[in-house]
Amino acid sequence: NNVVLGQAAITAQGTSWTWTFTPSTPLTANAVISITAQVIDAAGNLGPISPARTFTLDTVAPTQAVVITTISDNVDLILGTIADGGITNDNTPTLQGTLSTALAAGHSVRVYANGAYLGNATVATTNWTFTPTTSLSSSGSVVFTAAVVDAAGNQGSLSAPRSIVLDATAPTRTATISLISDNANLYTG
Repeated sequence: NNVVLGQAAITAQGTSWTWTFTPSTPLTANAVISITAQVIDAAGNLGPISPARTFTLDTVAPTQAVVITTISDNVDLILGTIADGGITNDNTPTLQGTLSTALAAGHSVRVYANGAYLGNATVATTNWTFTPTTSLSSSGSVVFTAAVVDAAGNQGSLSAPRSIVLDATAPTRTATISLISDNANLYTG
C-alpha cells in the first residue's frame, strides 16, 4: 500500500538468503493488504520490487448467536434427550442447536467440551448437529459450548453452556435371586 513498514533481518543459509519481518505497528484492520519487498544495499541502491503478496486482514468476529437446544443419549439402556445437568452413559452424545442467521461462506460452528475444541458441527441453514468422533475422555461433569468462527479464525460469542454428567462405569454389585415364589392358583408358595 506504498507505505514503508520497516527493514527485515537477513539470514544467510549457504548460497540462499532468507528473511522474516513483523511490523512494529499494527496493519490496517479489515482491509486488503498488499505487501512487497525490495533489497537495498549498503550504498542505498534499490533492487527490483518483489511480486506483491495480497491478503485480507479480517479482525471482525462473527455476530451469529449460537444456541445448544438438545443433547441426546444414543447408548442403551436409556435413550433420548438428556436434561441440562442430567446423567448419561453416552460418551459421544449428539448435540443439536440453532443459529440466529445462516453462516457466511467460510464460517463454521465449533463445539467445545470443558473448553477443549471437539470439532465442527454439520450446519444446514440455521440448524446444526454435532456428534463427537472420539469418546469424551472422563467421567464427571462435561460442559458444552459452541461458537461461530470465520475463515480468518475470529470467534464469535460462546453459546450458553449446556452440561451433562457422564457416568460410563457399570455397577460392580451383582444381583442375587434369593427366592422364587409361585403366586398362581392351585399351588402357591
